[in-house]
Amino acid sequence: MKILLLTSGILPDTHSGIAKVAYYTGRELCESGHQVVVLTRRYKEHHAVTEEINGMHYYRIPYPDRWGVFHVTWPLVAAVKSWIWQKRIHRIHPDVDAVWILNPWWTLLLNPRKLWPRAKLICQFYGNPYDEITANNGKTFKARLFARLYMAVSKQCMRLSHYVAMPSQFAYDDAVAMMGANAQKKLVLIPHGVDVDCYRTASSEEKQDLKKKLQLPHDRPIFITARGLKRRTGVDKLITAASLLKKEGFLFYLVVIGKGPMKEAIQQQIQALRLDDSVTLLSDLSEEKLAAYYRASDVFVLPTQAAEAFGLATIEAIAAGLVAFGTNNGATPEILNRYQPEWIIPGSDEKSIYHKMKEFCRDPQKFTIPYEDMKAITAKHYSWTSAAKKFAHTCSH
Repeated sequence: MKILLLTSGILPDTHSGIAKVAYYTGRELCESGHQVVVLTRRYKEHHAVTEEINGMHYYRIPYPDRWGVFHVTWPLVAAVKSWIWQKRIHRIHPDVDAVWILNPWWTLLLNPRKLWPRAKLICQFYGNPYDEITANNGKTFKARLFARLYMAVSKQCMRLSHYVAMPSQFAYDDAVAMMGANAQKKLVLIPHGVDVDCYRTASSEEKQDLKKKLQLPHDRPIFITARGLKRRTGVDKLITAASLLKKEGFLFYLVVIGKGPMKEAIQQQIQALRLDDSVTLLSDLSEEKLAAYYRASDVFVLPTQAAEAFGLATIEAIAAGLVAFGTNNGATPEILNRYQPEWIIPGSDEKSIYHKMKEFCRDPQKFTIPYEDMKAITAKHYSWTSAAKKFAHTCSH
């Protein structure tokens, strides 16, 4: 089959959950003998407009700087550019068998079915967009207006697609709530995976070497999180929890990896709470460097406040051998219950996160499970090969 991916990001151009899903699934599809064409955004000027990477044919749309003078017109620019470039792709690849829509906004002005009437359309769904947008931006008039618009576009894309794919039961339930029970026949549950070659555990000796290389302390537990720095992800709550832990006199170190609109606020919060010697904020790490920080750490913390449709970072941290704490919302409980229910934080506020971190500092053995068990669970439920096979099967029916 020839499969077209419409995605606002993909590795190695940018690092995000969507980018990883598009890249690893596409790579697995290529290795299975399928042709993969990718239409994405060009993030940096030195990126070629067309390029082949691991068998996938990339086409990158040149966009104006998202944070420049055209920022207010960004949504319209994205929709128009996607419309123009889909027509260009059609002239080169008129024989597409399936179109995977990872960003429904890109179908605002042109439904791909008009260009490829015989192709199966698969819409990727990550939960109610209204909930996510308002969780990130608050319930201001502007946020609610855009959230309702994006929700309408998403519902239209889901309605016109042959199938709607989602990575978790949480997202599945949201899709049913949005579309109605009659739509269940087109809903397909396809959990995401993890690159086990990149995210792997470390021996005790390698762990100590990594701590030295990454300038991390050796005499205390290392907590780590990797999140977009925005309101929904709760990193500010985690920083406050760390300050409570420090006030209690516990020795620990917290590594925060991420970037986003709250980056400056998070940095100021670290300084205001006098956590410079206990917390570090890092950005723009490669997959390999991120995996190295995981291997050097002891506990991953996912402090999400709302709308967590899956949690790739959680699976990656577990694959690296870490204990993984996560707040009790979204898809996090359905993932963590497969490994160790004690990893679930019974709340999303600062004190709930703090109490779970304190429990680990006092008794780490309470939360550890054999790595071979963790590895077996991950292989059974979270494999990119399995995800790609199920996706290909969906496209062919």
